[in-house]
Amino acid sequence: MRILVNPTKTNGLDQPSLIQVDKIITVDADRIQNRIGSITPTQLATLDAALKLWLGLS
Repeated sequence: MRILVNPTKTNGLDQPSLIQVDKIITVDADRIQNRIGSITPTQLATLDAALKLWLGLS
């Protein structure tokens, strides 16, 4: 359950990266400082579907 995200100006990545759906963790809101970018609506839909599948919600 990994989703490949290639670097673009919008997402702020400098190399191809994987969203690790199978390694969900919580992060304290105080640790989140700056947004470096965002994923596309298509990538978000893919992530949503993968999360539902991984969590057994679909």
